[in-house]
Amino acid sequence: MDWFKDDQNQFKHIIHMPKKRTRKCMGFWMLCLWTARLAKCHVWWFLVNGVPVRYSLWEHGLISGLNNREYPENHTDLGSLNFVKRLFNGRDSGIKLSEVEKQLTAMIACEDRLKMVVLYFLASMMKTHSKSPEVIEHFLLRIVDNLEECKKFPWGRYTFEDSSHELEHMFERFKGEVRKSWTFPGFIVPLEVI
Repeated sequence: MDWFKDDQNQFKHIIHMPKKRTRKCMGFWMLCLWTARLAKCHVWWFLVNGVPVRYSLWEHGLISGLNNREYPENHTDLGSLNFVKRLFNGRDSGIKLSEVEKQLTAMIACEDRLKMVVLYFLASMMKTHSKSPEVIEHFLLRIVDNLEECKKFPWGRYTFEDSSHELEHMFERFKGEVRKSWTFPGFIVPLEVI
């Protein structure tokens, strides 16, 4: 846990939050119903009591405390798959969150366990998807091999772009209608705060 609470770590504001299996998203849902559509990409305007509320990368970074600088050059090649291959019998894709959790509970305290904790955190909090929520994205499997790069990576930009993509997808799918149930995957905490 010390790795997450380090003053240089951008996750220190998130790690103390209580973990909930399902989030209470009624406020977020109300924002979505009152969203003003603009041609400008990655800037969202929500209307609250007739007052426009802007939500962009800047606000996302302020609310979440995550780094939202530009991606480093060749960011998709950061880290390596050595750690994942070593712990998952040579596999480097199709690894599920449940497998990481099982592996994590069986491990003793060591650097590999810290990497596994970071992988579990990133896959369960920062990047989840509705189509295959269990399968962990390849990029996350790579980056956890280098914890220093993981600390410096612009997770704010990463989570904002993912949330923007999911918002766009949700608006296209629902076409302004309220549904009985819905899932919004990804890092939703800053949107809940608004």
